[in-house]
Amino acid sequence: MGFAEAIHKLGGNSLDARQRGRRRRLILQDAAALLSLAGITLALSVVTYFFFHSFRAHRQVLESRWFERGQQDLASGHAQDAVEAFRSALTLSSGNRAYELALAQALADAGRTDEAYTYYSTLLEAKPGDGLLNLRMARLAVKKNDPAEAIALYQAALNGDWLAQGVSRRREARLELAQYLILQHMPTRAQEELLTAEGNALENPAVMNQIAALLEQAHFLKDALTAYQRAQQHASSNSPEMLQAFLGEGRVAKSLGEYKVARQALERYLIHVRSVGNPPEDPAVVASWFDQLQRMQALNPLPSLPPRQRAQRILADGGIARQRLRACIAQQSTAAQPKQDAATLAILRSEWKTFPSLRLSQLANNQQRQDSLVSLIDQTEIWANQRCGAPTGDDALLLQLATVPNRTE
Repeated sequence: MGFAEAIHKLGGNSLDARQRGRRRRLILQDAAALLSLAGITLALSVVTYFFFHSFRAHRQVLESRWFERGQQDLASGHAQDAVEAFRSALTLSSGNRAYELALAQALADAGRTDEAYTYYSTLLEAKPGDGLLNLRMARLAVKKNDPAEAIALYQAALNGDWLAQGVSRRREARLELAQYLILQHMPTRAQEELLTAEGNALENPAVMNQIAALLEQAHFLKDALTAYQRAQQHASSNSPEMLQAFLGEGRVAKSLGEYKVARQALERYLIHVRSVGNPPEDPAVVASWFDQLQRMQALNPLPSLPPRQRAQRILADGGIARQRLRACIAQQSTAAQPKQDAATLAILRSEWKTFPSLRLSQLANNQQRQDSLVSLIDQTEIWANQRCGAPTGDDALLLQLATVPNRTE
């Protein structure tokens, strides 16, 4: 049998019908087995996929629930519970930045300052230019009573990355820094930060009022007055911002001795407040302040007044101050006085001796005598306040005039 014949025989042509049937059954069985295996494999893959997807979805639900629970605990003041909730969320989703930030904040709110500071430091290493992280660490440095570190971190927050919120968040951080600088008795540095913030908030009356209040707190009264006046330029009529600006202007102008400006500001407040349901200050109280300012105007012996009118005011003020001195002496007559107070009292008594005989015609033509009497009235009210307590009525107004060096109308 040749080679070609052998190949032909292997091809199956020499098989009988029974053998061929058996071969087909084997082929069909093998194919069915392969298809079954493929089906089982596919089914297992589908089941595995759905189980994995279900597990992942369930885990996401759990971590979201823990995170929401932590936020609720934090909002309700249960910071320690929030710490545990956020840690549970991070266990299910490690490396989630939102969860990490929330945990750090919860640690801070729970009073675990050192832990929170360390946690924030770790986060800051990964993103050193993050403005929010630097700001939160600055607040923790304040709690740790580390002024140098706090100020440095506030500055880093100002220079940091705030993404789309840069303008508003930097301004918030700058105002917070300014307030901290005031508390640290660094008013000049606070003024620098506040004036910078003012340049970026000219059309925001609420922020301008806030800046003005901080300038007032830092005793930069002229800057504060300007800020309150600028707030009025962009505030809506009868708005809380407008009313707050009127009150601030009146208060600061009074402290500066600019009584006319103060009266005008309070008068505008009283006009605008009529259409406001819940004013920032009781109109009756403001009306009382306004009446005090009017009375101060009547008492104020301005050098710019005509000589006779000024002399009349000085004589009236002198009568009030002299009576205050006599009442204070009577109150202190039985009490032992320090030598310095006794010496001051002796001088005051000596200078007041000639006052009862002083005539308006004499005083009106003697400016030097007018100035010396004004100084005597101021000294008397200040001394009596120190020795006999806070005055009332006209004496209280004269004391305010005495403590303002450059008062105007």
